[in-house]
Amino acid sequence: MTHVKRLAVCSFALAAALLGAAPGVADTDRKAHSYYIVSAPLTDVLSVITRDTGVDVDFDADTVPYVTSSSINGTGHELIDALTRQFNLSQFEFNGRVYLSAADDQQTRIIANEARTSAEIREAVEQSGIDLTRFKVSETANPNAIVLTAPAKLVGIVEALVASLPADPTARRGKEIVVMRGI
Repeated sequence: MTHVKRLAVCSFALAAALLGAAPGVADTDRKAHSYYIVSAPLTDVLSVITRDTGVDVDFDADTVPYVTSSSINGTGHELIDALTRQFNLSQFEFNGRVYLSAADDQQTRIIANEARTSAEIREAVEQSGIDLTRFKVSETANPNAIVLTAPAKLVGIVEALVASLPADPTARRGKEIVVMRGI
């Protein structure tokens, strides 16, 4: 048997779009899909889901689990969520791409920006669209740093984002004292 024949994924796009789908969401992600997987590597299943639903997925893992005798249903994001739960994966989304990795494949880094406080760093990261609530974020003795434990790609994105924050010229400005002498 060839690799493609072993995949044995059946896809059925349901005609009805989901009610209440957000405006601007691609039509392919509004449709529910149904898959029955006989036996296939997770990477192959994700590539089929990406092709059928239009959800951009980046999977990074040292070992690739096999999907066997599984049935999953839903929109593109619901399918990704189901696989994330089934295979204990870590998931985050940034700029329209869903990043997946093994949940136990995490890195811890101190991320600092001398021009910003830790609260400002968190706020800037969340304003960029990254949800940090799923990951461990803690404070350090340095008021200008956070400690982030997350997948390697998320840590890299957050480091680049924090490094690119412009210095706030008013944040470090001291008091100006004018001394006028004599009349």
